[in-house]
Amino acid sequence: IILDLNKAEEDAPDAVDMPMAILPRTGEVVLLQMDGLLSKEEWVKAFQLGVKGCNTVYKKQKEALKKRYLETSEVQDKELRKAAKEMEKAAGSAEAASESKNGESNPVEGGDNK
Repeated sequence: IILDLNKAEEDAPDAVDMPMAILPRTGEVVLLQMDGLLSKEEWVKAFQLGVKGCNTVYKKQKEALKKRYLETSEVQDKELRKAAKEMEKAAGSAEAASESKNGESNPVEGGDNK
């Protein structure tokens, strides 16, 4: 019994293949098909191996998605921090320019001009 047949194995004259899919959280079988004949013992072994394979694929996919999500989150965090610094810098420059402009337009502020 082989898990994940290649094309040559699948096309062999005496080959039996049994595609299957399960919902990992519940174990519910959502796809089960068999092309060929198996004894009851062979079917049980094939089914158990298929379930194990489905669970392995699920774990690998979950790990890959978590890794990708964490990498993406780190990049986004860096970009957000950079944008926040740029906004703070721009706000500080705008405030300084506003103060400078207000000081130039009001020469009476010092009390010298009556």
